[in-house]
Parts: sequence; C-alpha cells; structure tokens
Amino acid sequence: MAKPREYSPSDFLYGPIIGEGRFGSVVYAEHSTQVVVDNNGGVDNGDMHQHPEQPQDKQNNDGQGFAIKMIPKSEILRYKLLEAVMTEKRILSEVLVNNQHDEE
Repeated sequence: MAKPREYSPSDFLYGPIIGEGRFGSVVYAEHSTQVVVDNNGGVDNGDMHQHPEQPQDKQNNDGQGFAIKMIPKSEILRYKLLEAVMTEKRILSEVLVNNQHDEE
C-alpha cells in the first residue's frame, strides 16, 4: 500500500471553523502553493489566513480544500485520547490511499 504524502501545518492556509466537537475544532483549509500577499504582509485570499509558522514571502494556493481537525495536545493527554487519535489517523490514511488507487 502506498504511503500518502505527509503535510505540515505550514503547508496550508486556514479558513473558518466548519465544526466543533468536545475536544477540538475542524477548520476549512486550502493547500498552500501560491497566494497573493498584500502590501501589509497579509494574505489577500478572503477569510483564509496563514499558520503562524508559514513563511510570509511566497505563499501559494492550488485551491484544493481540506477539513483539518485540530485538537490541542493538552486535551489529548488530559482525556487519554492518544490511542483513539492515532487509530483515527491510521483509518483516514488508509481511506486516502484507497481513494488514490481508485482514481488511478
């Protein structure tokens, strides 16, 4: 089974919260490959904004949308959710790989 591409938080522009749960939020994000940066250093892309670690000079945006689940590490540890989070990540990775094979 092929391994899906690994992403980091700085690979995305983040938009509005699209869902909230007990332990975290789900936000809309777009993969960052080319976005216009305005004269004040801000991203000129509607409600989208950069992750704080994202470089300010060359941002890109190919328009591919993602739903990104954000759970603070402190909540994962406090509620002993590590096993559940890792299981969810594994299952979603398998679904992604299977979908990539179906598109080929």
